[in-house]
Amino acid sequence: MSVRGTEPDRGERGRREQRGPLGLALGSGTLGAAGTGLLAVVVAALVVGLSGAVSALFGLVVVLLFFVVSLYLVEVANRVAPSLTLPVGMTVYGVLVAWLGLLAFGTSLPDKLHLASFAWTVIASTLGWVVVQASAVWRSRLSYVDVDLPTSAEPSKAEQHGSTAGPTEDATDHRDPEPRPTRRVTDAPP
Repeated sequence: MSVRGTEPDRGERGRREQRGPLGLALGSGTLGAAGTGLLAVVVAALVVGLSGAVSALFGLVVVLLFFVVSLYLVEVANRVAPSLTLPVGMTVYGVLVAWLGLLAFGTSLPDKLHLASFAWTVIASTLGWVVVQASAVWRSRLSYVDVDLPTSAEPSKAEQHGSTAGPTEDATDHRDPEPRPTRRVTDAPP
């Protein structure tokens, strides 16, 4: 388990700047979505032509905007108050889905796009984002627990008494002071 703000010294050449969760998600996710999305743009251009390439490029932009805006707003909420992360995440998701619905059903935009190129690019880019981001998170060593280090050199009361009890448990010793005599099962009663 690592502690925030501390990192073992690996020397100047071996030191690697560790990104936080937002930087990791944006960097790896964008790389995955852009890689698969640009491949889809090339395929759409070769198969359909210019309208397919433009539609695929628009699909890639929609996916990137969707993920980047969501991640940024959820991270801002997490920094303000961690208890806001889930409500803000659900609200952002709802607003973005409503925005996509408005674009799809409230405008003439779908009539101007090559729908197959757009749809397959959205699917491929989303999968690229999710797979590459998940792989990066699994391989990273992010601390998931923040540990507060003691501020003074004084040992706590539990450490002074030799107890290993947690902070919410009673620090007294519950063992018997003297061993009790035992009786064998085969002994006859007195």
